[in-house]
Amino acid sequence: MSEEVQTPQQEPVESQETITQENPKEDVNTRLLEESKRNKSRFQEMKAKYEKLQNELLEKEGDVNKKLEFEKSKNAELLQSLNKERNERIKRDVKLLLSKHAKDAVDVDDLVMHPKVKDMVHYDEDSMEVDEESIKEAVKVMRESKPHFFSAQGVKKQINRTPTDLPPEKPLSDKEKFSASIKGLFS
Repeated sequence: MSEEVQTPQQEPVESQETITQENPKEDVNTRLLEESKRNKSRFQEMKAKYEKLQNELLEKEGDVNKKLEFEKSKNAELLQSLNKERNERIKRDVKLLLSKHAKDAVDVDDLVMHPKVKDMVHYDEDSMEVDEESIKEAVKVMRESKPHFFSAQGVKKQINRTPTDLPPEKPLSDKEKFSASIKGLFS
């Protein structure tokens, strides 16, 4: 009774000679992209097999309600994934347009997350295209109401400035050290 164990077929490994050509980063990136595509297709195949087996099992049991619940959960998961992708795409497009029209912004992420900007930005639900005019208007309003979001040069000056007008520190006496340590314990 000897059973043969199937092992996954290993694909031939590229030799070092092909990687050490003119642009090794490009070769590595190409290889990683191909591996990613293979793994993704393998995952999709396994997922399809799993769903097929689940459907066959449910049909064998004859319980149509379980199958219906399974399909509903699958549809809800797909809908949730679609909504997540839509929101990420819209947020990415808004961020891109804000960075285009507010090049002097301190942090574009702060602008994207600000409630005024969220209220002012409009996009088409069907095509998911962001209205560039609403972005321009939002940047204009934010420049007037929150100028500290756009003072990138002023922030750099503040960060790089050293305090020169502070009085020199004098050493503490033993009595001052003792009272400071007592205050630290009881505060």
